[in-house]
Amino acid sequence: SQMSTQNLIRWGGLSALFGGIIGIASEVALFITTGNLSFSDTAISSAWLVFVAFAALSTILSMLGLVALFSRQFQSDGKFGAAAFILAFIGTMMVFGHQWTGLFVVPVLAEGTPDFLDAIIADTTTILAGGVFLSVFLMAVGWVLFGFASLRVKILPQGSIWLVTIGAFLVLILSFMNFDLDKVVFYLGLAWMGWWLWSEKVQKT
Repeated sequence: SQMSTQNLIRWGGLSALFGGIIGIASEVALFITTGNLSFSDTAISSAWLVFVAFAALSTILSMLGLVALFSRQFQSDGKFGAAAFILAFIGTMMVFGHQWTGLFVVPVLAEGTPDFLDAIIADTTTILAGGVFLSVFLMAVGWVLFGFASLRVKILPQGSIWLVTIGAFLVLILSFMNFDLDKVVFYLGLAWMGWWLWSEKVQKT
């Protein structure tokens, strides 16, 4: 029924809200706790495990939120919105794959072969670097395009859309400059979108 669908969209909004909040918390926590440690030293710290676990949870919630955000707009969004949604979803899912690796594989490498891990992380010509670039690129471009599609249909709050759009662009630029807190603006916009969806009243039919 329409009411059930609207309720599911609201719960998806709550996922986006908590995805944004948890994402911000993970970014700030890593920034505060790691300092100038090498990557291998960072990866064996408890702060790393907390950061990556929270980041992965944030990404899962963001994907659920993205489905709800698209569903709320799909009647007006058209083909451009659908293409942007698919690209953003695939890119975000690929980023989750890297976070999963960071949670379960990277700490093992950091413990057993720290020099090797530091070397491959520092070398931007490896296939690993290419995979990370592709994932972040698809996610960021997908969310930027999703933002443009959302601006066209004018359903979500314009401020939240601009934060997500600009934030996704900043992720694309700043992540390759190793700039800390590169996702905070994006997460703020996502949380705002999620709060709006969750707060929207369900119309009874």
